[in-house]
Amino acid sequence: MDEPAPASSFAALGQGTWWVDAEDRPHRLVDMSDEHLSNVIGHLLVHADTYRSWWQVGATHDDTATIAEGRWAAELVARSAGAPAPWEITSTAWLEATALMRALRAELRRRHPEHPAGRG
Repeated sequence: MDEPAPASSFAALGQGTWWVDAEDRPHRLVDMSDEHLSNVIGHLLVHADTYRSWWQVGATHDDTATIAEGRWAAELVARSAGAPAPWEITSTAWLEATALMRALRAELRRRHPEHPAGRG
């Protein structure tokens, strides 16, 4: 079963089925042209700092609510398992680790193993 389309391009970063454009229109990655996939990858890379900043604001809010509810925050669990702190990695490295970027590159590799945008 397909996961529902996310509400925004920011929300799309956490999944690997959809891209949501600037007009909030969802696009299935498998239905996008090679050019569209490449353009989205380029867009995300150019705006990696902005997407990461949005994520950090959202993650901080979510973690604060989680701690207030008496549950472990994902950031604390990740750090205790040896993951680097968010400030220890570049925005591009952070972006490359998102489900969406991995899925965009995987879709291009699936279609064209030699495609340069399919490599990270």
